[in-house]
Amino acid sequence: MGAASALVRANFLSAMSYRLNATLGMLSFVVTLVPVFFVSRALQPFMAQTIATQGGEFFAFVLLGIVAFTVLASALTALPTAISNGIQTGTLEALLGTPQPLPVILSGLIGYDVLFATCKAAVLLAVGLLLGAHMSVSHALVAVAIMLLVMVAYLGAGAILASLILAFRTTGPLVPAILG
Repeated sequence: MGAASALVRANFLSAMSYRLNATLGMLSFVVTLVPVFFVSRALQPFMAQTIATQGGEFFAFVLLGIVAFTVLASALTALPTAISNGIQTGTLEALLGTPQPLPVILSGLIGYDVLFATCKAAVLLAVGLLLGAHMSVSHALVAVAIMLLVMVAYLGAGAILASLILAFRTTGPLVPAILG
């Protein structure tokens, strides 16, 4: 597992070498959450009855949807993006030529993107709680388990998309179709 963590560390160091990009990437999610807060508060009277069985608070409902979409989009696109970048930079062949098992290489390639998306999700939840979202924590463990299972399915779809990158150098319109 040392090789996978080394790849995650290398991707982290590469991303952090562009500090402004990393900072703006995290802040953009926080800043976009503020308009969502006000719009959801305006729609609360209309949506309360519709989402009564899902907690009844529209902002929390939308916030959890944004968090889930953030993590699942990362799980879907991490491997195809890493493969595409490896092809463009010429590092893919060098990585595949190492004596490391393929699952270790692939987990190292996607590790940083998935961890960064998880951090973004945690920041979004924290900001949402600061803005007043009320979420029940009684089923949080079950929700995390379900989210992990769905992530595994999206990682599998990402592997299929990565194979399309290898074969055709594009995924075509499949990423938006799957996310939709």
